[in-house]
Amino acid sequence: MTDFSTITACGESCAECPKKLDGRCPGCIEADGRAPEWAGSGRCKVHACAKEHHAPFCGLCEAFPCEKLPSLISWNSGIVEHMTALRDEYRRAYRGTLTLVQLTHDNYRDALSVNRDDIPEEWVDTAGSLMEVTDYGAEHGLIGHTFVAYADGKPVGLIMIGEALAWDTDPDEMKGEPFYRVMGFVVDREYRSRGIGGEMLESAICRVYDEFGKRSIALGVHKDNARVGSFYERHGFRRTGVYEGNDEYYLRMIDCI
Repeated sequence: MTDFSTITACGESCAECPKKLDGRCPGCIEADGRAPEWAGSGRCKVHACAKEHHAPFCGLCEAFPCEKLPSLISWNSGIVEHMTALRDEYRRAYRGTLTLVQLTHDNYRDALSVNRDDIPEEWVDTAGSLMEVTDYGAEHGLIGHTFVAYADGKPVGLIMIGEALAWDTDPDEMKGEPFYRVMGFVVDREYRSRGIGGEMLESAICRVYDEFGKRSIALGVHKDNARVGSFYERHGFRRTGVYEGNDEYYLRMIDCI
């Protein structure tokens, strides 16, 4: 099994490099991308890019495979295939067994423990807000569920998929039609880039569909969090160009499922 603690942003391992073994270079990870080979430019561009995207290596980046990859790692003509293999091995090793449990006041502390300290409340609703909305839905007979996601027993994410009450800002496609709305979807900071987010989203949708029936789905993406939009587009959502405040509506229609 690969020791991923030694894998650099470009998918290599410095562990057996002669320059590291004899002390000439501390290694790209240890030097934060400022290994001697990059002294002239200040920092490895691949390392800097992966760091910016909060990915240990390129294969775990939300934008993988991006158009910059072949030129940034030009010495490896099979870089996309190599990164794909590393990504798949990493996910098999670290994703764990994912389960979804409905949010209640009994496991609310677990919801609060999900590490989302890098995500502003303006981008994604907090666990407190989700608990309030969940209670409101139960009191008013609204369909849907809020889930705490667990990986090997540890709380690693939150997601709500519930009946969409009509808002004045809703796109025309939602007017007069039954919809679900996704809220508060977040993955613990330490568990991102492992495929958990996609599995959470699709599993939650399936659970709600099985219990309450199929409807199209709406969600909002903050204008300053556009990178996550590509994730939703990979899961069948499309941009609408319609905004509720700073959040753009994304829709996943029944005919796209």
